[in-house]
This record gives sequence, structure tokens and C-alpha cells, in this order.
Amino acid sequence: MKAPVRSVGRSGEADRPGGQCESSGVGPPLAALLVLAFGFRLPVLFLIRYGGTAPDWSDFRYYHELASLSAQGFLPAIHFWVEYPPLFPWLAVVLYRMSLLVPPWIHPLFWFDLLVTLVLAAADAGTIVLIDYLGDAFWGPPLGRRSAVLYAAFFLPAYAVLGWFDALPTFFLLLALALLLVGARGAGRTWRLGLSAAAGLAAGVGVMLKLFPAVAVVAAPVLARTPSTSRPLDEERLINSPLVLAGTAVGAMLIAVGMISLPFLILGRTMFLATIENILARGSWLSPWALLDGYYDPGGVAAISDRLFYPASASWGHPARSPVLWWAALALGGAFFLWRWWVARRIGTPRAAIGVTALAVALILLLSKGFSEQFLVWLLPFVAILLPSVDGAILATLLWLDSVVLEGYLYITLFPTVHELLWISVAVRTALLLWIAIEAAFTLSPSAAAQLDRWRRGLVRPVVGLITLAALIGLIETAPRLEAAMLDRTGDAPVAEALKLTDPNAVIVFTQTTVLDRLAALAQPRTMVLLAEPHLLSWTGDRSLYHRLDDAVRDHSSIVVVSDTRAPASPVLPAVRRWLSARYGPPVERTAGSVQLETYSPARAPGEQMINATFGRSMVLAGFRVVPTRGPDEHSEKLTVILHWRAHATIDRDYTVSLQLLSSTGRLVAQHDAMPVDNTMPTTTWEPGQQVWDAVPLDLPRGLPSGLYRLTVVVYDHQTLHRLSVSGPGQHGDTALLAVLPLPGP
Repeated sequence: MKAPVRSVGRSGEADRPGGQCESSGVGPPLAALLVLAFGFRLPVLFLIRYGGTAPDWSDFRYYHELASLSAQGFLPAIHFWVEYPPLFPWLAVVLYRMSLLVPPWIHPLFWFDLLVTLVLAAADAGTIVLIDYLGDAFWGPPLGRRSAVLYAAFFLPAYAVLGWFDALPTFFLLLALALLLVGARGAGRTWRLGLSAAAGLAAGVGVMLKLFPAVAVVAAPVLARTPSTSRPLDEERLINSPLVLAGTAVGAMLIAVGMISLPFLILGRTMFLATIENILARGSWLSPWALLDGYYDPGGVAAISDRLFYPASASWGHPARSPVLWWAALALGGAFFLWRWWVARRIGTPRAAIGVTALAVALILLLSKGFSEQFLVWLLPFVAILLPSVDGAILATLLWLDSVVLEGYLYITLFPTVHELLWISVAVRTALLLWIAIEAAFTLSPSAAAQLDRWRRGLVRPVVGLITLAALIGLIETAPRLEAAMLDRTGDAPVAEALKLTDPNAVIVFTQTTVLDRLAALAQPRTMVLLAEPHLLSWTGDRSLYHRLDDAVRDHSSIVVVSDTRAPASPVLPAVRRWLSARYGPPVERTAGSVQLETYSPARAPGEQMINATFGRSMVLAGFRVVPTRGPDEHSEKLTVILHWRAHATIDRDYTVSLQLLSSTGRLVAQHDAMPVDNTMPTTTWEPGQQVWDAVPLDLPRGLPSGLYRLTVVVYDHQTLHRLSVSGPGQHGDTALLAVLPLPGP
């Protein structure tokens, strides 16, 4: 462990993060953070790929597509242009070739993904080491560990490592800055110039990955006055020319860029220049400047197949409506940066160099015409260094929520037509980037940092609260648009309209769980019931389907059965329809896309013939209804008889109901014996006053001659075959005559 040394700035104030106490236990060992860096990122690779628990939103598939063209002899920046400098596409080609040397495992793309992840996780682990060093330089040892711990705890860098390659150029940016700091503390001019050159080379490699690592060289002139480690901090500083140091760093960076670019200029000059053209000429997207241009798309470039040997496809973008505003902002931002850079150069400390570099990155993100969520990886190391505290955690979390959730998920993925979401996201992001820019600009010295900390305590958290509240209010105001967009996305807008037209006192019956999950919010505030468990068809008594249906529809003026032909069919649905039809007659049907709505209403229930025959002492057959239906083929006939029962008192036995059709001579023609409602409502489960509708199918034999037939009901105990006596108007004995039916015959 590093010794807890107290670092004091020129003003004599402790060079400490705001609100932090001096402590020897500032964090876990650096090795623990490195283990966590790999230990977290590698297992996640197995979770988010190939049908895992999280979707794969990464660009790995694109990197593989780009690299796999090499198998056909097509190479990036030689035979086709790429939308960023060619160093990473060529790294992807190398890793792709290596992945082909191993037989596929789990998935054909697994080895390629694993190799890319190992490279990026190594870069991110290196970033943690560099943040630890830079944090020490900024706050004084050993407080850099706080910054390393905070960065290691950020989820977004891990997410970005698993999705994009921005961790790689970020590492080279921090490496260049760290080399400049090491050189600035060296004892001799040669050492300082050598490390300035090394920093320039690191920045040059970073530039050939993405352009932003070039900002590292702005720290070289600032560090010209940094003292040697052989002298106390407040003694005479080393005298070195800022121009020489800056020239050395910039020259080395240009040499690195030139050496990497030269093979491409020789082998594929046209496509390499098309690559540079696309990088420099892309239009605006997902930024304030895109909103000013009226452009709401997430940005994009031509497909790889459209780039092969076709440099014209590199021209991308749309004309800016108000280019003057961007140029004015660029001039204002540039002037502000030069002012703070001049202040930092006058201060000449590592703290000033780190602060001015962080300011440069923040201004790049503010002034960039385009924005993608992975760009935050460039900035988050500086958030961890400048704010290794609760404020830094709040800032990083808000940036992540805004860019990944609000913009990346809600706007780009779900609601790309609800432009208000993008306005909210861009406004929040801009406010947060301004916050970190102010932190970087005015924390160049310990005294300024102390003053800024006092302002932050009084202003930042209330302001963040106001920003969050404003964003929430904006989302609430946008909620109707979000709902409409979601309905358009799912195709449920017609269903929503159809449900709005249903009776507010209706009960909505679902027989498919997924359909309930999807439409429950649209059916509010109506009562809803789900009947999907197949066991309902065999359970009896109060667990039966029909008992649950009876409880559900009671006291409701209508019943709407909702089913979706796109979802797996429910085995319960036919029984639900049969029971409701028996009680209320045929439904009124309405189709909304793939969703079927069937409305049953007690007010539309067909009239039944009253009989009021009492079987034994407790079972009353209140009435019946005959519904002719077609049999299983066109030559067979079927009668469905709806028996309306009422329990006069508790029944102590389970009775069987026999529906019989007799010829005029008394010959039995057709018969159906079962306990009520398909054996699921035994009479012992009936409660006094309960009403039961039983749809009894009666198959008629083929060739049945025309004539008059008697329809009768018998109730008996299936164990003893004892029949219950019947009493009532016109009834006698143990048989209830329902009707004499004329049947037309074949």
C-alpha cells in the first residue's frame, strides 16, 4: 500500500476531494480492482450473448461482419471505407483470423467475441491503473485509489466494454496524459523530452482508434513548469520551454499517425481518404445541433456491402439549418478553453494539466455535432478523478440513466417517433456535461477546488434535483404520446379503441396469460379475470372453471372475452365460450387486429321456457332452452339443451342428470348422462340459492325419422340408481317432461 501522504498546494490548503476525510484506508488494493475488472466483465460475456438473460445490443456483430470480409480478400480502409480510423477494424481482422484457428464452441462467434472482450477488458483494467495514478497526481497520494474504486464501480464502462471499443482509445488518452506527468516530474530535460515523445506516440495510436485522444497534448505546455521530484513542491520549478515540450508531443503524435496511415495511403489511398472524409464530414445526430437541424434519427452510415470500392458512399449527413449557431458556440467554447488553458499553464501543476484535459474532453462532447452513448466512456475517468465522492457517483449515474435508458432504450429502441424524449435527454445530458466542464475548468488549483466545493454543496445538488424534477415532469407530460407510440409499436391501438367502447361495468375475461400481461393496462378500470390453467377443466366444486366464471360475472352488466390468435391457443377458451353462451346466448363479436372481443350480456340473454320442476326436496329445474346445432359432419344433427338449475337447499348427494329424447311410442332415441356442467359442478357443492346453467349436448342418430319427440329429464343417484321424484306444474313420478319437439327428419 502507498503511504498516506498529505499533499499541499501553493495556497497551503489540503489538496483533498471536497468533503473527504484523510484516511489511510482509502480503498481496496489495486490488485483487487483489477481482479474485479476481469471477474465482472468476462462472466457477463456469457450472460448477454446467444439468448442469455440480457439482449445483445453490442456492436460485436458489426465488428465480426466487418472483419469477416477479410476472408474474401476485402480489407478495411483499403477495399472499403470505415466510419472511424482503421486501427481497430484491423485489430478486429486479426482477432477474427485467430478465432478461426479454434473449432467453434457454444456459438460460431464465441471465440471472436471472447478475444475482443479480452483486449477491451485489458484496456479497461489499464484505465483503472492510470486513474489510480492520475488521481494521486490530482489529489495527492493515496487518494487516487478513491478515483479508481469509483470508476471500477461504474456500470457504464463495463457495459461499453462489452458493447463497443471506446475503452481502447480512452486507455491511450490516459496513458499519454500519465506519461506527460511522469516526464514532468523527471530530473532532467532529456527524460522529460523522451516521455513527452512517448506520450505523443501513445496519443497518436489513440487518434488512429478515435480522434479524441489528441487532446492529451494540450497538457504538455501546462506541465512545462512542474517541479522535479528532487525538489519540494513550493521551491523553484524546472525551467523548460512549453513550445519545445508541446512540439515534441505533437510531433511524435503526428509521426505515429503518419506511420500508421502510410500503408493505407499506399495500398488503398481512395478508401483511406474516404474514411477520413466520412469521419470529418458526418452530419449531426442525437445532439443539440441535430435538434436545431430538425434531425431526430440516431445517425448511421452506409452498409458495408455498399462501401466496397465505392468511396462516394462515404458522403453522409444533412445540411445544417443554422450553422452560424454551431460556429458561434465553437468560438465561445474555444475562447473559454484558451482562457482556462492559459490559467492552467500559469499554475503549471499536474492538477492543472488533468483539469484542462478533462475540460477539453467535456467541450468536445458539448460541441460535437453527433453523440452516441459510448462517448461517455471518454469522460467517466475524469468524473472519477475530479469527483471521487457522492457527487461523482450522482453525476455518473445520471449520465448513464439519461444516455443509456432515456435516450438509448426509450427513444431509440422503443419510441423513435416521440421526439420530446430526445429533447429531454439532450437537455439533461447538456446540463450534466456543463457541470463536469465547470468542475474541470475551476478546479485547477486546490484553492479554486475548495471554493468550487463550497459552491457545489450549496448549488449542485439542488440544481440536479431541479433537472431531475424537470425531466420527470417532461416525461409525465409526454406520457400520452408514449402510450400512443407504444400502441402503434405493438399494434394494439385498435384493441385500445375497442376496449374503450366496452361497458365500464363489464368484466374482461382472459384465457391467455400473455394477452392479459399485454392488455391489462388498456382494460383498466374494468374488472379483469384470468382463466388459463388447464386443470380448471377437470377441477370440481368451487375450484372449477364454471364456479370461477359464475363468481366473476356476478353483478356485472356484460362480459367481454378477449383472445388473441397470435398467442398460443388456450384449452380453456372453448369451455368458457360454451358456458357463457349457455347462460347469455351468442355473443356480439368484434375483431381488432389479431384480437377477438366477444361480448356477452345478461340483457341480451334469450328467453327460456320456465318449468319450475322440483327434484327431491332441493333441486329446482327453473327453465330450459333448446339450441339446434350442426354435428361433427354435415349429415349429423345435434341438440344443445340449456338447463337452468337452482339450489333450494343444501344437497347431500352427488346426483346425475339424464337428458333423454323419446319417440312418440316411448322408445329411447338419444340420451346424455352426466353430473351438471360436464361433471365439474357436483350437486353437493351447490349452495342454497345458487343458480347453475348446464349446456347439455344431445347427439341425434342419423336417419332419425320426422315426427314428434318428447324431451325429458331424470335425476338419479349413480351409485344406487335411485331416481328423485319430481313435483311441479304438470309433473309427476320421477320424470320431468320439458317439451314435445317436432323434428324434421333426414
